[in-house]
Amino acid sequence: MLRGNSIQNIFSIKVDYSKRIFGLDMLRALAIFLVLFAHSLVLLPSLPKALSKVLFHLLGFLGVELFFVLSGFLVGQIIIRTMDSKSGFTLATAKSFWIRRWFRTLPNYYLILASQFVLLYVLNGSIPQSYSRFLIFSQNLFMDHPPFFYEAWTLAVEEWFYLLLPVSIIACSWLLPRQLSKRVTFLVVILFYLAAGLFLRVAASLANLPEISNLGGIVMFRIDSIMYGVLFAYVYYYYRSLEERYRRPLFYLGTVLIVLCSGYLVGNIIEDKKDFFTKTFLYSFNSFGMACLLPAVNNVKKGRPGPLASAVSHLSIISYSAYLLHNSTILMFLWMTPPVMGTYHIHYLLFWILSILCSTALYKSYERPMTLIRDRFS
Repeated sequence: MLRGNSIQNIFSIKVDYSKRIFGLDMLRALAIFLVLFAHSLVLLPSLPKALSKVLFHLLGFLGVELFFVLSGFLVGQIIIRTMDSKSGFTLATAKSFWIRRWFRTLPNYYLILASQFVLLYVLNGSIPQSYSRFLIFSQNLFMDHPPFFYEAWTLAVEEWFYLLLPVSIIACSWLLPRQLSKRVTFLVVILFYLAAGLFLRVAASLANLPEISNLGGIVMFRIDSIMYGVLFAYVYYYYRSLEERYRRPLFYLGTVLIVLCSGYLVGNIIEDKKDFFTKTFLYSFNSFGMACLLPAVNNVKKGRPGPLASAVSHLSIISYSAYLLHNSTILMFLWMTPPVMGTYHIHYLLFWILSILCSTALYKSYERPMTLIRDRFS
């Protein structure tokens, strides 16, 4: 009995629901579920290839884009609260922001990156020549992401967003007329990134650069996706009554936009192409659609008590660890335990169980302790 309790303690997470917004937990849990489901389809070779291809690209896309918008919404609120504080947004407060974000994201990232290097060296006797770029998230700053540790492309987008947003706010506060309020200055920054991201994608698509095959995976073309979340954080903070009045119509509008973008993307996937709209405007429309869901979802403060709500919050909490670990888990199954015909479903079930258990253990033993350390430095 004691041993059973010990195992339960390892894989259970105590959640302070008073500090969490269940609606946002639902979106985050949905995002990581979509990513894991899409990428793990390789463990089900019995699926029709056409169906597997569509689900892989569509669900992976939706999951990642949802993460981007959520990140922007949450970080945007932190930035706004800091701007409106007595100290305002200065180099000192920017430093504190960076320390808190980096203690939240970097330890887990570097741990998994190191394990990926070790694994690749053991299997191939070498590591990627571009390994140093992964240390500073420049592996896909201006170019396609290398095949190695491919899921890190999204983390590079996030980390450059964390770095550039505070720098841009401070720079604009110096460059723009002093009579402009902090609110207007921040809105200028948001609109600049929204316009710049779309402009750069359009310019790159028209230039048809041969060295770039995937605009959607390059940092300089994608930070605007996170900014849509920041935009809605801005509206939520400064125009609360307007946000409350239109949250339901916005939710319906967002749903329609996501469905339309998904349908258009599926057509491109089936035809094995990426047309001009897909490489440019689709990202903007889809991100805006997902951001439109936020006012309604953010209003769902608590879930119904029960195992389902607990599972949703649990998956949300371990989502970062799960994102970092899931491809390694898939590769382990493919390399070490090649499935026999008729046992695919068993391997697939084991993947989900192992992913959740390992992600929970990583979160409790490393991610959370490292996150808590940040209070000593910020």
